[in-house]
Amino acid sequence: AEVERLRLQLQEQEVASTMRKADSSFLQNQLNAKEGILKEVSVLLDALEKRQLELESENKQLREDLADATNMIEEGEATRKSLEERLAEKDVQLEEKKCIVFVEKAEKSTLTILPPEKQQLPIAADNDDGPTTSSRPTSPHDNLLAATMEMTTLSIPLSPPETNN
Repeated sequence: AEVERLRLQLQEQEVASTMRKADSSFLQNQLNAKEGILKEVSVLLDALEKRQLELESENKQLREDLADATNMIEEGEATRKSLEERLAEKDVQLEEKKCIVFVEKAEKSTLTILPPEKQQLPIAADNDDGPTTSSRPTSPHDNLLAATMEMTTLSIPLSPPETNN
């Protein structure tokens, strides 16, 4: 009976020992798996940290590029406004030069460019009161430009030539 009891105790101890070995083996496997996961997480964290540094550097470069682009846009806008002002000035000058008028002066006629509000043409008359004026007719060539120049007056008889019968 004592041998039987010792045998049962031995079996119980063997079962307990096997269970401890199984538990130990299971726990060791769990520990190894968790260490593997920790290594993967560590590698991922290192990669994330490296990527974060790259992104910070890229963001810094993008901010600098944005500042440069903003400056270029502001300079371009200032240039555009300046050019628009110059264009408006040229438009005003062109408006002032839309009318071409002949003005009689002594022996010569002068071709003069007048602003639109003074668009009248002098007409030569036989009297000495000076030139008379008439309203300038509208023409499809109103927007043409001309330079001021002096011309010699041409005498053109107003009455038809006399014929000898």
